[in-house]
Amino acid sequence: MNCGILHFSRTTADGWVAEKFARMRLVDPLDPESSTWTDIERLRFANRDLLEQVEELPAPVGR
Repeated sequence: MNCGILHFSRTTADGWVAEKFARMRLVDPLDPESSTWTDIERLRFANRDLLEQVEELPAPVGR
């Protein structure tokens, strides 16, 4: 496959329409029926979790 189409959908696997994109698939234009849907998982972090991640990064140079 030399090209592909990213297809996003707000329709969930059970037929509901979500507020944000819920699923995606990579479609081969020569064989569109071969693609499968993947649910989009959005991770949520608490402030403490984000702070821990930032503290693991090296300090910026020149500051």
